[in-house]
Formats: sequence, C-alpha cells, structure tokens
Amino acid sequence: GSAEGKDLLNRLLCLLINMVEHDSNNRAALGRMCVGAKDKYEDGEAVLALLARLFTAHAEGQAEREAAAARKAEISLEDMVAADSEMEDTIVQAYVALLLTCLASKSHDRMDDLQRMLPERGLGEVAAVVEKFLHFSEHVGVVTEAARQSMLEQVAVLREAAAASKKSCA
Repeated sequence: GSAEGKDLLNRLLCLLINMVEHDSNNRAALGRMCVGAKDKYEDGEAVLALLARLFTAHAEGQAEREAAAARKAEISLEDMVAADSEMEDTIVQAYVALLLTCLASKSHDRMDDLQRMLPERGLGEVAAVVEKFLHFSEHVGVVTEAARQSMLEQVAVLREAAAASKKSCA
C-alpha cells in the first residue's frame, strides 16, 4: 500500500488502542463488532478475526523478507527502500498486536478465540511482536513509562495465555 495508506492505518490502529486499552465498555463494544457487511442482512467478519488475519499476513510477509535478506551478501538501494517498507509493515503488525492484546487480555474466552485464529506460534508470536516493538520504542526514546508498563503487562498476559494453551493441548 501507499505510505499515506499505511500512515492512516497506523493512526486508526493507535486510536483504537487508546479507545480500548483502559475502557472496558469500548473494549466490549469493539470486541462484538463485525465489519465488511454489504448490507444489514449480511454478517460481517468479527473485528478480532479480521485483526488476527491482518497480523498473520504481516507475520508471513516479515518471515519471507527476513529469509531473503539473510541470503543476500550486499545491500543495494532497492534493499534500503524495501527495508523502509518493511519497517512500516512491522509497525502496522505491532499496532495490530497491541490492539489484539487490548481486546483479548481481559477476557479468557476472547483470548481462547484469538489463539484458535492464529497460526501455530499464536499468542507467543503476538507477545514477541509486542516485546520487539517495546524494545524499539525504548531505543528511540518514544515510549512513556505508562505505555512501557502497559506493554510489559500485555506481554506477560500473552505469554501466560500461550503457556496455558500449550498445557491444555498436551
């Protein structure tokens, strides 16, 4: 997508994160919401499922780009342009991960639903992306202490849910 489109997507994801992070009414409303229905007689896709699909798509693209970069010996101008685009995609993925976590962290049922919607590494992958984003934000000095604590709590909840899911599957 275009840079303007990704910027708009990032801003919308940030807005949604801010709306649901500390407000249980907004969290519940967004968690029940469906999108993409053509008319009032058609069911839309649940927001949680849509976000899980978006996260998975960005995770798969990230893995492919990392594998291709590892095979290259030299870095070209095209590689640097691709890296810039990759960073934009990584930020989108991080914001989606944060929003997924905000929506699911206060509800065991939603967390279980999210685990089923994600590929194999599931909640562990979401936790890794949130953690990576936190480290990046700390490195560039753009995270407040409150945001830092919130992300650490989200990572802990995700890791606990991932561990519980592994135990129930064993």
